Amino acid sequence: MQNTRYYEKKNDGIYFSRLPKADQQPGNDGRICRKWEAAGKSGETYGYAVKEVDGHIESAYVDESEYGIRLCIGLQHPQGVDVVQIKLYKENGQMTQDGAGIAKKLANIDLDQPICFGTFLATQSSYEIQGRKITPCYITLKKPGGQWGINYKSIFDYNAETRSYEGLPGPEVKMVGPKEVKDFSARDAVLFAEIEKFCARVDADPNVKARKAERPQTPAETAKEESNNLPDDDLDF
Repeated sequence: MQNTRYYEKKNDGIYFSRLPKADQQPGNDGRICRKWEAAGKSGETYGYAVKEVDGHIESAYVDESEYGIRLCIGLQHPQGVDVVQIKLYKENGQMTQDGAGIAKKLANIDLDQPICFGTFLATQSSYEIQGRKITPCYITLKKPGGQWGINYKSIFDYNAETRSYEGLPGPEVKMVGPKEVKDFSARDAVLFAEIEKFCARVDADPNVKARKAERPQTPAETAKEESNNLPDDDLDF
């Protein structure tokens, strides 16, 4: 068993799990060195890269930290558990495209079937910023079937004529100074409610609970349990 890996989608179409600070060094366990540039800075990070993350759902929860609000979905597989972390909100408070896209599909997920998180690079929508080519990258969600799997569909039907999803509130147009701004707060509230319902469904599902109880512990889980079981020392003062 391996320790839990926490994967995030990267814009080049992979999922990357960053190693802890103490392990930021070369190794022969499949880790790679990922170079990055952002906000005028550059560096390198060691971790694991995969094109897809799959398995049976073991957990689902919303995590709020200094890195933002993320939907975390734990996937159980023979080697352990991988957690896919999906950023839910942009800096302006609007739900991200990935967050909204996944939220629309959660109610259709069969918890008894394995699922697969992949990516789709929208090359036809590429654009340039300051001479740098940007290709939008979206998360895909598949279930078993066919050669490549079958994409989960949204529970909200798309109306091509109105270019909107039936059952989802449209944006409210507001004026911010002389500029029109679209406010998606009503839509995002509906989608976040779908996320909360999904997390509650996972928590309550008896088959999910059974799978989690029956799998071997990861090394970190074993160490934590052993630490919790240590007797308290009797100290004389």
